[in-house]
Amino acid sequence: VCVCVCVCVCVCVWCVLMLYIQGNKPLARAYHSATLTKEQDRIVIFGGINRGQSITGFAVLNLKTWSWEEVELTGVPPEPRLGHSATMIDAHRIVIIGGGNGRNLHQSGRDKKDVHVLNLTTRCWQKVEIAGKLPSYNVLGKEHKAQLVGHKIVLFGGSMKMCNDLVALDVSPAASRHTPTTSSTPPPHTTHDVVDADADDENAYNEDEEEEEDVKPR
Repeated sequence: VCVCVCVCVCVCVWCVLMLYIQGNKPLARAYHSATLTKEQDRIVIFGGINRGQSITGFAVLNLKTWSWEEVELTGVPPEPRLGHSATMIDAHRIVIIGGGNGRNLHQSGRDKKDVHVLNLTTRCWQKVEIAGKLPSYNVLGKEHKAQLVGHKIVLFGGSMKMCNDLVALDVSPAASRHTPTTSSTPPPHTTHDVVDADADDENAYNEDEEEEEDVKPR
């Protein structure tokens, strides 16, 4: 039995859903990614942390049958990680960016800056080499947030050091590069969120604005 809590935004009422999910449950985890497919019929879950260990666990929840699917993948998967982002860029591909490893979110492990693509049609992993350089790769670290806007993945904040960097990764067929921004930025953020307000505006909603010294290892 899976208990889900949701809010109906039309009438602002909390609802508790009792769902009976069939199939073998994936490993329990936190700080993982959960990506809704373009057809809105499946949720793809990847990575996270379980009992103090970052993991590569992959799972698919079928929303039509309410069952966990067994999926065999080929290629070389990303290393174990938590606090990464997973962005659906078209009907077939999910882009996994950065995150980090360690026993917890801020006090152990290290940030990552690699990029991987999972093709849901071929069921194959591929590591992607990105052209161009960034002044700092902190924005690719743990708990950054990413949102697809047009043909660009916009990333903000994150890292064990906590940053307020804002960059865009061009995923169009003609280009594959980072595009740093040059305008003024808000204070450093972590465990925040990024949404596409409209075609020309990316807004960040902060859930946990901490001072940088609060997240340093003790």
